[in-house]
Amino acid sequence: MNQRLYLRKDLGQTTVHYAGIGLLVATLIALVLASTTTDVGQRVICTINSAVSQLGGGPSLSCGSTATTPDLQVQPAKATKDAKEPNSCKTKTRNEHRGSYVKIGFVKFGSSFGFAKQEEKYVDPKTGETKTRYSVVATDGTDIAGEAGFGTKGEVNGKGLGADLSAEAGFNAQKGDTWEFESEEDMEQFIAHYRNYRAQQDTLKMGPTSALYAISLSLSNSWVEPPRKADRSSLSDGISGKAKADAGLRAGTDGNGKKSVNLNTGTYVRAQAGSNYTRQNDNRKGHEGEHTETVAYSGSIGGGANAVFWGVSGTGSYEGGFSTTYDKNGKLTEISFTQETSGDVTWNMTNGPVKGNGDTTGSADASSTDKKTHVTTTTLTVTDENRAIVNEWLSKAYVTDPRSGNTTLVLPPNVLAPDSPVPSDPMQQLLYEQAVTTDATYNTDEDAASIGGEIALGLKLGGEINAGSEESKIEKQTYLGTPPSSGANRPRKVLEWCK
Repeated sequence: MNQRLYLRKDLGQTTVHYAGIGLLVATLIALVLASTTTDVGQRVICTINSAVSQLGGGPSLSCGSTATTPDLQVQPAKATKDAKEPNSCKTKTRNEHRGSYVKIGFVKFGSSFGFAKQEEKYVDPKTGETKTRYSVVATDGTDIAGEAGFGTKGEVNGKGLGADLSAEAGFNAQKGDTWEFESEEDMEQFIAHYRNYRAQQDTLKMGPTSALYAISLSLSNSWVEPPRKADRSSLSDGISGKAKADAGLRAGTDGNGKKSVNLNTGTYVRAQAGSNYTRQNDNRKGHEGEHTETVAYSGSIGGGANAVFWGVSGTGSYEGGFSTTYDKNGKLTEISFTQETSGDVTWNMTNGPVKGNGDTTGSADASSTDKKTHVTTTTLTVTDENRAIVNEWLSKAYVTDPRSGNTTLVLPPNVLAPDSPVPSDPMQQLLYEQAVTTDATYNTDEDAASIGGEIALGLKLGGEINAGSEESKIEKQTYLGTPPSSGANRPRKVLEWCK
């Protein structure tokens, strides 16, 4: 009896246990059925299968995370954009130019026209995608210059050698317009329209026939409307100076009313320098009143050799500028510094002699130049937090010589490479901490041609016509990145998407 009671008690306990286990399993099955599409459900099913496998003498199953379990998957770290990485880079520029001047006595009056196409890559701030935009820049300029020359016009000690020194100083004014486009197709359509309009306007300036031409255009419905208003427009003025020393072989001697002929054989050295001021206004909708003022300087020094009908020369040149940008309320929003340096080798051909026998001269030249151009730009966004430092520097940036009255712009020493800290100088330290600095290398090909002449009839009369084109393509652009630690030097990095 005791044994039967015990068995009944054990049986009752077992029934209760089994009932509880059954309830747990039922609940578990319901949970699994409700979550078979989730990682939790899949792992529970795997665990049950593993237990059944082991009860049957099989192996244990692995139920760890898989490639399809995103909550347990180790995601690769996303590459974060360097805060000092620039948002754009100019990748290609093609510039066409033509000009002419008339010389009366020692004074030159000239005009010029330039037309440039530019391609720029940039990062869309909304999507982060790299895109391309295009722009067209058209410029018209006028020049006036005074020229003076002196030196030995005939032979030196009967050796058939001679030398000339000349100098020139001038003033120039220029206006320019810039149009921007989101596609190359739109740009090319604009260029075709602009060229037709320009040709029409040039023809209308050709004296009495212009009225007949205008009537003809109107009757044939071929009148070309002006291009749309430019996105940006600019006005600039500047001064320039040139000097040249020329030594070479001569034919004949001065005397008896005759002058020696320069055979265009020998060597020369030349140098030039200039400066200008430009104001560019933003005409885009919503940006009216915004503008940029730029003080620029330039110079070059070079030399070459001529052998009658051909020659070779080399020139090193530089251009620089300091720009300040203002919003529509006149508040300073950005400053930038640019320095461009280049070195070239030019081959030229001429039909010389450049200087004839005193009363008449004539020449025609053609040249081809290959050069590398380096453009370094440092840009600082001016905010309410750093404005006091920038304004303090600006108040001391222009230094005037009390004796000559000449004003000089004094730039921070590290402006083109703010890669290391300068705690003792607030402006230099600010450039190190916040400025974006890029350095771009371009391969440039240039072709040019000119033809001119001069005659002396009591008063020298002369002129020249010139034209040329220049194309630059980017080779590489680098920038100064964020320092790896506080006070460390900023590393130089390559802007990979700028090709």
